[in-house]
Amino acid sequence: MGLSQIVACGFVALSLGTAAAAQPAPGQARPGGIDRLVSAIERAVAAGDPDALRALARPDVPPAILNEFVQSLTTPKATHSAVKERDRAALEPGRVRLLLETLTDRDAEGRVTTWRLDVEPTGSAADPWTIVHVERLSMISGLYRLALDATTEYDVNNLVISGPDLTLSLPSGQAFLSKTRDGPTAVVLLGRGRLEFSPKADAERGQVRIFSGAEALKTDFGAVFLRVPPHEFDARIASGALTPRPVDAAHLRRASQVFDTYLPKSFQLGLDDLSAARWSLTPSANDLVAEIVTARYGALTYARANSEPEDISFFHRRSHRNIAVYPSDEKLATRGRFFSEDERRDYDVTHYEIETSFVPERLWIDGTARLSIHTRSSYFSTLTLRLADSLVVRSVTSPQFGRLLHLRVVGQNNVLVGFPATVVSETDLELVITYGGRLAPQGFDREAVTVEQDRVQEESIPLEPQFLYSNRSYWYPQSPVTDYATAKLTITVPGEFDVVASGTLQAAATVLPSASGARGRKRFVFEAAQPTRYLACLVSRFHSAPPIPLKLRDDTEPLTLSVMANPRQLSKARSLGEKPPIS
Repeated sequence: MGLSQIVACGFVALSLGTAAAAQPAPGQARPGGIDRLVSAIERAVAAGDPDALRALARPDVPPAILNEFVQSLTTPKATHSAVKERDRAALEPGRVRLLLETLTDRDAEGRVTTWRLDVEPTGSAADPWTIVHVERLSMISGLYRLALDATTEYDVNNLVISGPDLTLSLPSGQAFLSKTRDGPTAVVLLGRGRLEFSPKADAERGQVRIFSGAEALKTDFGAVFLRVPPHEFDARIASGALTPRPVDAAHLRRASQVFDTYLPKSFQLGLDDLSAARWSLTPSANDLVAEIVTARYGALTYARANSEPEDISFFHRRSHRNIAVYPSDEKLATRGRFFSEDERRDYDVTHYEIETSFVPERLWIDGTARLSIHTRSSYFSTLTLRLADSLVVRSVTSPQFGRLLHLRVVGQNNVLVGFPATVVSETDLELVITYGGRLAPQGFDREAVTVEQDRVQEESIPLEPQFLYSNRSYWYPQSPVTDYATAKLTITVPGEFDVVASGTLQAAATVLPSASGARGRKRFVFEAAQPTRYLACLVSRFHSAPPIPLKLRDDTEPLTLSVMANPRQLSKARSLGEKPPIS
């Protein structure tokens, strides 16, 4: 399937998440025959040699299975290619299962494929191992190495480009194109033009007024970078509006600067160690992205993403602020004025099991999250998770499907997980995500906390370090649509810290053994037996105050409130227990 089928969104930039090749256990020699097999596959693909690739398989491998592997990698010969081993696992004695990721680049159009190979040794230790079974797990096609066409410049004549509530007018100027085999998909426009953005809804006009001082934003621009679906180029750019002319070197330099600046900001795919080139996908039907460079406001981004319930967005890049996000008239005509997030939910997370380790002074998190999922959509082949953009996804696996390909949405908190087969509704499955990286904690918003901090600072008493992670920080992988789920949290912190988290503390913290002179660690386990909407934790130095009995109504069982406090606040926490119970 093409990436446009996997990623049903418009205004995005993507990176391909990959995991490092599995390493042998300490003291275990890496099997050289497997490395030679992977190298032989890479040479055969680079040479476009189907016979050499076919010769690496055992003769009894079914032809239908082997042919797809051979033909997709060698025919026609790739301009550039890469083969990377991502994982290996032992099967029955003498047989190993490999996970390979391949890139084939044919005339600036790329395809990334994940393969599962079962291999075993041949008779000679000096020969590569042989393939006994091969299976394609996933494929992403329709990727392009876009470049500005430096051979043709166009004069612009009364060009008008429009989208819902947007008009871009350029009476005269210059244009350069970036093309795919299906037509141009990127356009750089230079010259003095006029932008008008005028949403119809009163609420959105109010947002525009707050930003610009008027209900319709009207301003001049000096350059525009457009992304359009190739098959819609002729419909968006009127015939006769662009006239070919000889290339002016100064115009080309300016257009190249605009192109290089804004190409990575939309529909961009990074392939990590498979390729250092810039790869892009093409917008879906009816989608449009316009990066508009103005003197007054800097860069403004208009995006229409037809797959989104609120398909129009207008964004100010300098302040990282959404000026307006709303549904177009066309979208309202198809779904009505009101919609529920539940309608967009492909799945429910029924249980989270999260093991995470914090190094607070480095703001560092390492974690493994196991999500129990029940599918709701009739069928889907990709699943979206939310995780903080600064956290690196190291692997995504499933007991039902094995290791899975994942795509990272650059600059956003989205992770897209691809499945090797279509998943139907009412399916129960599990995902295991390992991740880590630097993540700053949330600030405290309550006025009482702010006042208390100001008072302490005035008294020159240092505050206890506090590290709060909640739903705003996306510190664990979660559904993009908030819902309720049970959970178990296992949190490890340095020995001088404690943790308060969602759920009930199961027992006293476990002090973990450490090497002589090494920093001590403590482990806390919390369980949320009743479904909760999101998970949060606070890492600091705490002491326990006496439990406080609470009675809410005469006909209810009494409750006990457990109180944890920083050391200097412990006396205040104790005083809470001296107050009469709540009735």
